[in-house]
Amino acid sequence: MKSKWLKRVGTLFLSLAVALTMGVTSFAAPVQDDSINVENVESGATVTAYQIVDEGNGSWVAANGVTIKDLSNPTAAEITAIATGITNGTITGLKTYNLTEANGIYSYSNPDAGMYLVLVSKVNSAKVYNPMIVSADYDAPDGSVDANTKFNSTAYAKSSEPTIDKSNVGMGNGNSNGGSAAAGDTVKFRIETTVPDYSDHYKNVVFNISDTLSAGLEKAKNIEVTVGDVVAVEGRDYTVNANGNTFTVEFDSDFILASGNLNVEVTYESVVKDTAEYNFDANTNTATLTFTNAPGANGQPGPTTDKEDKTYVYTFGLDADLSVKNKDVNKKTHEVIKVDENGAGENQGSETSSTEVSYTNALAGATFGLFSDEACKTKVMSATTNANGYMSMTGLKEGTYYLKETAVPEDSGYALNDHVYEVVIAASYNNDGTLDSYTVTIDGEATSTYTATYEGGVITGITSEAETTFIVNSKVPGLPSTGGMGTYIFTILGVLIMVAAVVLLKRRNRSSGRA
Repeated sequence: MKSKWLKRVGTLFLSLAVALTMGVTSFAAPVQDDSINVENVESGATVTAYQIVDEGNGSWVAANGVTIKDLSNPTAAEITAIATGITNGTITGLKTYNLTEANGIYSYSNPDAGMYLVLVSKVNSAKVYNPMIVSADYDAPDGSVDANTKFNSTAYAKSSEPTIDKSNVGMGNGNSNGGSAAAGDTVKFRIETTVPDYSDHYKNVVFNISDTLSAGLEKAKNIEVTVGDVVAVEGRDYTVNANGNTFTVEFDSDFILASGNLNVEVTYESVVKDTAEYNFDANTNTATLTFTNAPGANGQPGPTTDKEDKTYVYTFGLDADLSVKNKDVNKKTHEVIKVDENGAGENQGSETSSTEVSYTNALAGATFGLFSDEACKTKVMSATTNANGYMSMTGLKEGTYYLKETAVPEDSGYALNDHVYEVVIAASYNNDGTLDSYTVTIDGEATSTYTATYEGGVITGITSEAETTFIVNSKVPGLPSTGGMGTYIFTILGVLIMVAAVVLLKRRNRSSGRA
């Protein structure tokens, strides 16, 4: 009897258990790919997921402090408000997961079912990331609870990465990063970038463009700014602040936030100074873009990062240093040397020396003009030879010139050398704008070529294949001294001429008499 009772009780409990099981809504564990994932984020970033929707009693519920009208479909404004609250610290206590990076994907395994707001940050990042949503859903084939209705468990991060491009305008050599100009020339520069696509999560941003000109260039002038092909208004859209050879275009925050993805162009002009660097020492411009790359708290700009680009302006010289800044690779060039009537004497220097090579017959004090025309009417500059016969001229750009002696050393008795020498300067540049090599050719024959090698943008060596053109002066023939042999020669010649004249006159008279 007891055995039958136990069987009946057991059967009753079993039936009750089955009935209870069938009557409860099934909230199964997450699916097999139960992780939240974020792609398209650079390595080394901090990727944080904040749970904003959770499961409660068989339905979705918003987390404390979070307001979402349709829990399966939050609006952009609601997402922005939540992200702002998290950044400002007005929304706290959310369940938080730090996603870890593996194979280029940031993930967190076995999160609680629900919806997550993901924020990305990275110190000095070149990218600006906007908030995104991921979800971890239930395996609910009966459709009871499913956070994957509108969102996926993997998010592809949306980011903007502004670049900056600095260029020289109108140098005509096909390389916008580097070229040559002459002292006194006005050079135009252009800076181009794009405004990041800031989300509404960003309330206040920094977006500034600055440019620093080296000492060989005058301060910037005629600064113009366009945004989206429309001329921006100084004092409203931006302001310009100058400090020495640096100027900064500071954009208004609201203007930038309303100008996402628009192109920005800044142009200006500068004059090359007479004291500009020459040969392999460049006159540089460094443009820097400073921009907010993460939202700040309480309406303040967040952290910023910098990007920069550089251009190079070169001038060239005759009989000049290859590099004053880098003494380790410097050489003194000697394309044209003035010598006396004895011609080029013995070379007293070294081809690899940073000092001038001297010749025993060098002639000082001769003045030369460098002209832009073969008729030698338009003078570019002039120079007087020193004790080693050098006529150093600097501040030249690429092109063809004409060299002519314009004055001999005072009281030297020398005659002007009236030959006009054609001087051609040609250069080639690396892709980054640095000077690869340049060549000086005199009268189409004597050619000097100088080539640099670089490591990390720094010159490590300069090789040269150089020839020198020697310009020789001749003495003016002098008058004979009084009482010397020259006196007798001139006297004899005078007498002979007079005798000949008398003879011719007598013959003429006789002929006339016979007639």
